[in-house]
Formats: sequence, structure tokens, C-alpha cells
Amino acid sequence: MNTECFRVLPGQDLAETIERYCAERQIQAAAVVACAGCLSLVRFRMADGVTIYEKQVDAEIVSLSGTISEQGMHVHISVCDQDLHTFGGHLTSGCLVNTTAEIVLLRLDGWRLTRKPDPLTGYDELNAVKRNARNKDRPGAGGRRHARCVYGGRAGRIFRRRSGI
Repeated sequence: MNTECFRVLPGQDLAETIERYCAERQIQAAAVVACAGCLSLVRFRMADGVTIYEKQVDAEIVSLSGTISEQGMHVHISVCDQDLHTFGGHLTSGCLVNTTAEIVLLRLDGWRLTRKPDPLTGYDELNAVKRNARNKDRPGAGGRRHARCVYGGRAGRIFRRRSGI
């Protein structure tokens, strides 16, 4: 496992910059482990999977965490405004950096992260496969381990109801 550290500059889109950074370096499996910075515009997707929250506000990033897979990233963010109200959601394009955002990623070079449909939730969920030295790219290779994130609750119920699952 290796680390990557970089800075997102004022006016840049936080999500798009992280995705571009990973694409340019061919990072296909990573965890967002730290971020210090602030935003001038926040834009999050809420847990229902549909509603977008957007607000022009100077806000400190108090947490940023998630996974980066071959199909993109699943990252959650929390921010605190000047009145010390904390709010957050799923990071989407449109979060604009105010002065800086310092990002630390942990590359998961021994893992293959993909997303596949989960009939339980109705969403494409994380499929993590441990690679071994002999068969790095074969999901069915010996020595594999699986980890799966499951989204239930209200978002899962809404999605299943809308999709007829």
C-alpha cells in the first residue's frame, strides 16, 4: 500500500479533481483517508439517492472518506459552516474549493475494487477482491477475499420501490 498526497486549488471542483488525479495515475483501488480544506460551494447528494443539496457557504471540510474503484468513487463528505452547523452527504461534482483541499489517498495495490448490482439494495455495491502475486487480475484466483458494503434503510427501500425490486 502506498500513499498519494495532493492539493486541490481554489475554484477547482473537489470531486472532479480527485477523479482526474486518480485517472491520470491509473489508481483503480484506493481509500480516501484524510482531507483538510474548505469549500465556497457545497453540493451533496442525500441518502435517498436523488435529492441534491446545494448551498453557497464558506465551510470547513471536517471529514472526507470513501473508496475509489475502477468505476469511480463513492465518497462521503461532512462540512461545518461559520455557525458551527455540520452537514454532509455523498460527494458530487459541484463542490468548489475556497482556499485549499489537501487530500491523502491510500492506494490499495493488492486489491481489485469494482461495483456490481446488489439485488438486496438495488444499487451497484462494492466488490473487493484480494489479488495474489500469481493471478493479479483474475477475480476467481485462489486466495481471494470479498468485502461488500450494503446500503439499506430508506434509500434502499425507495430504490427497490421505484425499480420494482
